[in-house]
Amino acid sequence: MTYVAHLLTNDDQHTGRCAWAGFRDCFWPNTAIKYFDMELLCSEELKLRSSERYIFGIHPHGIFTYGGLLLYASESPLRKRFKSFMAHPCVASVTFYVPIIREYLLWTGHIDASRRTVDKALAEGKNIGIVIGGEAEVLQTENSKEKVVLLGRKGFVKMALKHKASLVPTYAFGQNDTFTIDKKSGFWIRNWLQRKFKISIPVFWGRMGGPVPHRKKIYVAVANPVKMPAKVELDENGDPDPRVVDEYHRKYVFALQELFESYKSQAGYKDRVLEVLHALHAAVNIIILTQRSNMNDDANK
Repeated sequence: MTYVAHLLTNDDQHTGRCAWAGFRDCFWPNTAIKYFDMELLCSEELKLRSSERYIFGIHPHGIFTYGGLLLYASESPLRKRFKSFMAHPCVASVTFYVPIIREYLLWTGHIDASRRTVDKALAEGKNIGIVIGGEAEVLQTENSKEKVVLLGRKGFVKMALKHKASLVPTYAFGQNDTFTIDKKSGFWIRNWLQRKFKISIPVFWGRMGGPVPHRKKIYVAVANPVKMPAKVELDENGDPDPRVVDEYHRKYVFALQELFESYKSQAGYKDRVLEVLHALHAAVNIIILTQRSNMNDDANK
């Protein structure tokens, strides 16, 4: 009962103060780095300066976002290249109410993905990582396909402009194939949960039909930062001009597409095409698939 009370009332997920360097150096966070033989793909010109702030866009979500390990695990090839670098990945609020997972997230420096928490972290000069596609992208995940839910999602650009934090697109090649994914089973109830409670429950399995992922090499490509303008005018609500937001959102989308095309052959996916989906259209696609699934169920009765 004491733990439950602590879990419900504690606000550590909003501060990042529980980040524990010793835990980031231990076996658990670094297991996936070694298991997937994770490799960094980037240009020689990539620079991450301690005097600047960065928002890393983590793509795709996949079943589990292994690409996010690049930002905090001590064996990460990115952190090995930039020794003093550290970023706080942002995750959905609900995950901090799951015992054990909560502790892992807090000790590895994860913070709540709410606007208030992200705003505070950037104001304090912290670097963050955001899985921009969120729960909607989880349900779009398919084997042998590359999809990101990015159009229509501009909150991260507003934050970047407000805090003059450079945007850094990243893409994890191979992540969508670490599990075998079943998009049809129970799709209607999973879609309802995603729309009603913002919870995505994909149906998947790994090696020998179990929870251990397939041993697939993951290449994480990192783009050069998209820098924000030196001067940004904010309105009375603290928001930048929508036209400026649109401009830098387009720049980010282009940078991600360019990153994907630049490294897909090197990662072994030369025939793959990156689908950039609108958040609204992704939801519509889910509804259509649900209706088709229900029609098939009725036809089989």
